[in-house]
Amino acid sequence: MKINIKNLGIIQNAEIDLSKDLIVFTGYNNTGKTYLNYLLYGLYKIPFGRIQKQFYPLVEIEDLSDNYVCLQTNISKLFNQKFKEIEQIYENLLIEFCVTIFDSSKIKPEIKLSFDENKINFWLASFEKNYKTETNFFTGFNKVSLNDDKGKVEFSNGSLKFSFERISKTNEFYKQFKENLSEIVKLNAYMDFERIMNKIANFNHIFQRDYNPKTYFFVAERATLNQYSNDLVFSKAEKYEQNSNPYPSETDKNEKKVEADYPLAVNEYIKLVYAGNLKRTIKKDSAFATYATELEQNILDKGRVIIDDNGLIKFQLQNKSLLELHETSSTVKSLVGFIIYLRHLCEIGDIIFIDEPELNLHPKNQIVFARILAKLINKGIKIILSTHSDFFTKELSSLVLLYKDRNEADKYWEMYGINEEYFINPEKVGLYSFNDLGEIQPDELNKYGIEISSFNEIIDQQSQMYNHFYYMVSNE
Repeated sequence: MKINIKNLGIIQNAEIDLSKDLIVFTGYNNTGKTYLNYLLYGLYKIPFGRIQKQFYPLVEIEDLSDNYVCLQTNISKLFNQKFKEIEQIYENLLIEFCVTIFDSSKIKPEIKLSFDENKINFWLASFEKNYKTETNFFTGFNKVSLNDDKGKVEFSNGSLKFSFERISKTNEFYKQFKENLSEIVKLNAYMDFERIMNKIANFNHIFQRDYNPKTYFFVAERATLNQYSNDLVFSKAEKYEQNSNPYPSETDKNEKKVEADYPLAVNEYIKLVYAGNLKRTIKKDSAFATYATELEQNILDKGRVIIDDNGLIKFQLQNKSLLELHETSSTVKSLVGFIIYLRHLCEIGDIIFIDEPELNLHPKNQIVFARILAKLINKGIKIILSTHSDFFTKELSSLVLLYKDRNEADKYWEMYGINEEYFINPEKVGLYSFNDLGEIQPDELNKYGIEISSFNEIIDQQSQMYNHFYYMVSNE
């Protein structure tokens, strides 16, 4: 899937290919990187209920029998004939959602989405091939006793058919049953539609009817938010969470509605690390808990991030001393949220945004963090990040180069402490440079891997200046 954006703050025009597993934004300050990240995060966080209401009218029901209840909907037809409508629905919802995304009514970008038609056809064919027929389909319509015959579901030639031969016109509840079943067919068709859309566009929010986030944003303000989320900062986010309409602008009247006081990404991060939420949600370790330990071992001097019985974040030193978060280093404050995510929440298929992953990290530790992200990408986690660090991008570049020449480079693996689980497929990488003219240019990966021209120019200028002054002083 690609998204084209115009008039987003300083950004005049940009097209981003969201099919990549690693997307890297670089460029000077104040060129729109955070705005674009916020917008993309909002795309994956559009509330499920809003999408469902928009798509229900697209599901067409066909009545296949005059004598008994037999209803059908054509999934393939919905996609092939109405996909432009589907794109437009997402565009309109995203534009409407911008008020919440940016906590501002002034930001009104133009947005155009385009889905890959080859991918659409592939997943439609795959869906039909792997569809499992339900032999006992239950409608929930308690006025009709179906006894042994609970109906039949079939899927063929792109159509989903529901048959209830015992519910004929002679049944006193025939009409009501058919009306009830029509809504159930729409629901089931939409659920199947969800599965296909998730494969086509990685819209992880689609399955989240309970609004548990599967897309995470580690904001640039995370060090401060980790420390103060349990004080005055959270009171605003909590007020918004408890009293606001969960579907922005869905109803005309909502007396309790309270607008968020922060952009969506910031608000969601506050709730992620808030003690009350941690106490409820942190129940067990994820499949990626060892990655959290790896960060602690290599960056946090073998300390450990602890969540106590009250949900408060603490840090345990190697000598077992326990520190309050405000007593820890800036590195700990920056990383605790990400460590909590890895240890308890991370799942294959997640999409994570990271604003300045190098925040408060020594170059040595930036390399460690880059390698952790590389392993996550190869395990099925999608990562979108913005960075100002040449150390960070150089490490990613090395891992891209090693993927190309891994058969020749194995003699160096032990020397640098790496193996194939770190190597990044260059075909999975999208690289974009931002400039102060509001332009975003896609950068090609070349034989040097990831090259950031704006970094190289400044580094060269600084090196030249240093060499000039060094020789000038030495000659004196």
